[in-house]
Amino acid sequence: MALKNKIILAATVLVAFIIFAIIYNGWLSPKARVKSTVEQTTKAFLTKNQALILDNIASDFYCDPFDKPKVDTSLTLFFREFEKTKVVLDDQRVYVKGNEAIDTIGVIVLVGRGGEQGFILGSFGNPARLTLKLKKRKKWQITGVEGLKIY
Repeated sequence: MALKNKIILAATVLVAFIIFAIIYNGWLSPKARVKSTVEQTTKAFLTKNQALILDNIASDFYCDPFDKPKVDTSLTLFFREFEKTKVVLDDQRVYVKGNEAIDTIGVIVLVGRGGEQGFILGSFGNPARLTLKLKKRKKWQITGVEGLKIY
C-alpha cells in the first residue's frame, strides 16, 4: 500500500472516530440522555404536557413534601392558575455513576397571569440551585429534587 493511501486511510479512520465521539457525547452517552430527560421535562412543563412530565418522574419520586401523586395534583392546579410560564436553565452539571445520576442546575421560573408577571423560583442574576436525582430503569427518570423551596 502506498504512503498516500495509508495517509488517506488514517485520515478517514480519524474523521470517523471524531464523528462517533461527537455523536456519542452529544446524543448517546448517559450524560447526554440525562440532559435530554431534563430538557424534555422542561419543554413539557412549558407546553403544559402533564402526561410527559409524569412519565419522566419515577413512581418512587420524593421531594419533601411531594410524592408523585402530589406532583400530579400540583401540576393540574399550577397549569390552571398561570397563563404563561418561562423557564431558564443555567450552568447544568451532570454526573453519572452506573444507573444513577445527579444533575445540578440553576433554574429561573417566571410566570404570568392577568397581565402580571413574577418569579416563583430564582430570579435573573440569582437562579435557584437545584439538584435533581435520576435513575435509569427503562429510561432515565427523576427520583428526587433538592433545593426546591415550597412555601
